[in-house]
Amino acid sequence: MPTEGIGLSDTANKIYFERATNAHLSKDDYATVLDIGSIEERSRDIAHRFELGSELWLAKVNGRVAGFGWTLVGKTVSPHYFTLRANEVHFFDFYVFPEYRGRGINIALIEKILTTLSTQPISRAHIDCAAWNHAQIRSLSKTPFHRQAEVIRVSFLGLSIIIWHKGSGFDVKYSYRK
Repeated sequence: MPTEGIGLSDTANKIYFERATNAHLSKDDYATVLDIGSIEERSRDIAHRFELGSELWLAKVNGRVAGFGWTLVGKTVSPHYFTLRANEVHFFDFYVFPEYRGRGINIALIEKILTTLSTQPISRAHIDCAAWNHAQIRSLSKTPFHRQAEVIRVSFLGLSIIIWHKGSGFDVKYSYRK
């Protein structure tokens, strides 16, 4: 069910937000989210995320999915930079479709999720992005998230090695504390 709309920065259209679980995701919205990359691989990813308890957040303009992002409370989908506590949430896999970019949709979606989750006993939120993703880095700089560090994860013989770094060229780690 959509929540209230807010105006976008460069259009008279409004953006609406929906919080979806596996049981409440329409076939059309599923097909839209599925349509990025390999359909077979994406289908497995979506099913796995819902099995773990992840929630899919949709940003819609004129009834069409303009962007989306995922959250998972208390854990991450795969081994990550550190272990989350039960009252922490991981934001991940945010995407805005090309025709909607530059309108502030990612920022609005992140802020809507933070506002909605603020009614729950969540103490901290985490999000990260690739060092090459300058658009996401700019977008995150306009949200309540604060840059914490840059990290690199190397997998070797089934083990993850995490290197925290203050320079550049590594993935960027952000957090937000209530």
